[in-house]
Amino acid sequence: DPFKPFFIRPKVEENIEDNIPETPLTMYSLAQYKLRAIIKAPGKRPLAMVETAEKFGLFFTIGDYIGKEHFKVVAIEDNVVRLEKKKIGLLNEIKIISKELTMENGGE
Repeated sequence: DPFKPFFIRPKVEENIEDNIPETPLTMYSLAQYKLRAIIKAPGKRPLAMVETAEKFGLFFTIGDYIGKEHFKVVAIEDNVVRLEKKKIGLLNEIKIISKELTMENGGE
């Protein structure tokens, strides 16, 4: 379409950060959290716990957002929590940024 503007952002979660409620999990940057525990039970959703610099524990599960950067928890495994964030690039392509939180010293 010659009349379509060149720089149109895709509608796929383009304003996702506007819709994320501020919680204690989104108060600190991701680098300030330390993964301390992963809890798994048969038939239940896994839980994980991070610790803040003030030694405050926060629990979360798959689908929650964590960090000021608003990473979404996509998987909780034995010693790793996998996070993803969708971002729109300069040429309107959707980029997925992946991060991991790993447990130090084997965890609990």
